[in-house]
Amino acid sequence: MIHELGEFEQKQTSPVPIGTVEDYPSASLNDDPLLYPGVRPERSFLLNGTDVYGLDGQKNEQERLDFSIVSADGTRQNLDAYLVDAGVDKMEDRIPILGYGANMCPASIKSKFTKIGRPDAEIVPTLYGKLDGY
Repeated sequence: MIHELGEFEQKQTSPVPIGTVEDYPSASLNDDPLLYPGVRPERSFLLNGTDVYGLDGQKNEQERLDFSIVSADGTRQNLDAYLVDAGVDKMEDRIPILGYGANMCPASIKSKFTKIGRPDAEIVPTLYGKLDGY
């Protein structure tokens, strides 16, 4: 279910990518097992087609995480506003998937999600996390 945000929130400038999928090669796509698990950003990121953007999360007043796209030039944009503007579900309406190994590599993610055949499947927020006790 896609939720609309206010008009003011939707009028944002386009973020500047930190790279493209070509900057993060995949072992399987390059037929190079020594490259496993593939190159990946050192931070949470948003994959949109071939562009890769940095993501940051901060707790809001309700103790929930709000995410921002952090452009290569340092500017920030609310992630939910960006997702709604792109015509896809906000973070709270998405189903989280655990990514491990090559599934954290932008080129691998693009290859797998492109096969779904829907444009919304090519906009993939990828969040780094830590599982306590393991």
